[in-house]
Amino acid sequence: MRNILVNELKKKPAIFSFFSDPVFNSKLICFIIKHEIGTYKDQLFGFLYDKLTGDAIARDKLRVESIEVAKKDGLSVWVDGCTSLGIRLSGFKELLNPIRSFDSEKQLARLVFFPESIAKIAALQEVELVIVRDWAIAELGSIGHKYDPIEERSQAIQNRDALVFASLLENRQLPFLGTHDIVAHIAGLEKNSIVKLSKQSKRAKEIVSNFLSKSSSPSQASLILAFTIGVLLDRMAQPPNYNKITAELIMDNLLLFIEKQQTKEKFPTQYDRLMEVAFYSDQTTFTQEKITDATRLFLEELNILYS
Repeated sequence: MRNILVNELKKKPAIFSFFSDPVFNSKLICFIIKHEIGTYKDQLFGFLYDKLTGDAIARDKLRVESIEVAKKDGLSVWVDGCTSLGIRLSGFKELLNPIRSFDSEKQLARLVFFPESIAKIAALQEVELVIVRDWAIAELGSIGHKYDPIEERSQAIQNRDALVFASLLENRQLPFLGTHDIVAHIAGLEKNSIVKLSKQSKRAKEIVSNFLSKSSSPSQASLILAFTIGVLLDRMAQPPNYNKITAELIMDNLLLFIEKQQTKEKFPTQYDRLMEVAFYSDQTTFTQEKITDATRLFLEELNILYS
């Protein structure tokens, strides 16, 4: 099945709407999530608990099966030995199929959901769920392999995923592949916050894209700076973080720093300070700390500009 999905994905454009092919995309998403449930990549289980005991759910107690109702693919997730599930995630229950998730006593017995229904719910907030082809292929390729967060981060840096995510947000789009997307971005989705983020992402994408395009081989420092901005956007697009002033201010500071590098000659602003400390300081009152700070600030700026 995985090879079939990968071969079909290779025929698709780089980014495509869930509704461009809801049958295939539902199969793709169900396949990925089914292989995430109960594994290290499962971002859902941490929000689940047993309502009768109050205990957290053990990862190895989770079970999942594929279902098909009215020719629509979905998943059913349950917990061995638990008859009344609780979930501490605002907006998640609204994504579930109510008839098949709740028992006769209106207790949450299992999590039954259909990707197509989730995409329709997101559309009510004027957000389009999309598939990023290369991310989907990479996700399929990672199934069954040991998770390496350092390698994953390195790939995101080198592939400039920050620009992809910024472009999606600018167009009021969100990726839809795995439990992270449902838990972090889709549950609790709110139109007005996404509209605001769309404007912020447009500015971020333009500044970062122009910054990286100045060199055919940007420095690692430049790529990490772009990656950091992408992570900020990802987290700002998570409902619990909507309108976080601190995140917005840090984003502004980083973007202003990049703009300053692009609107002046590539010469370190700390040069004059270095010369001042070297030649014009009172030779009887200088401190090692002052010398160290002046040298460090100059070299740090030099590294960003030229490395």
